[in-house]
Amino acid sequence: MQRVAITIIALVSVSLRPAYPNPVNITNSVFSEQAPSWSPDGSRLAISSDEDGARQIYLLDVFDASTTRLTFEPAVCEYPTWSPDGSRIAFRAGP
Repeated sequence: MQRVAITIIALVSVSLRPAYPNPVNITNSVFSEQAPSWSPDGSRLAISSDEDGARQIYLLDVFDASTTRLTFEPAVCEYPTWSPDGSRIAFRAGP
């Protein structure tokens, strides 16, 4: 498994910085993507994004940059955190 570091650029773009000095941008979103949380196996990020209006939780596959929306709540959903085994994601929902 390759080790990478995450950098948030102006809370808009998420990029990965592998062990070498050339960052790899995995999103080109104009939306605000915040509070990234790595999956235990390092293959996905849970992020909070306002892509569809209200801030919701999305999964971002770091290898193909695909996203999957996980929450469909009327309230703001943010601060995702993975369970140690990667089977669940806890998050804050509220105003």
